[in-house]
Amino acid sequence: MEMLQEAIKKKELAPVDHTLIDYLKVRKNLYVVPRALADLLKPGKETELAAKRENLGIKVRGKGCPPPVETWEHCGLPDKILRHLYKVPFFTLLFIKNMVL
Repeated sequence: MEMLQEAIKKKELAPVDHTLIDYLKVRKNLYVVPRALADLLKPGKETELAAKRENLGIKVRGKGCPPPVETWEHCGLPDKILRHLYKVPFFTLLFIKNMVL
């Protein structure tokens, strides 16, 4: 019975002061440009990209903003998922999806 009570008893963890620990700095680039949009991000294509955003009525600020999404292929989804999207009735992107995705 004593062994069971020791196993059930919660162990108290000592608080950790993270300011004293020297962590490695990790910076991840989570956005991978899909193949369908890679051409728009090449140097010299800034005017084409700006014209596309203007035609869609999209305004962006900052550096490294991703290009607008017009089709599901532009989302960088795997081919297996794209095949399933072709089968459903809402395959085409609506205007709001262009802006959000």
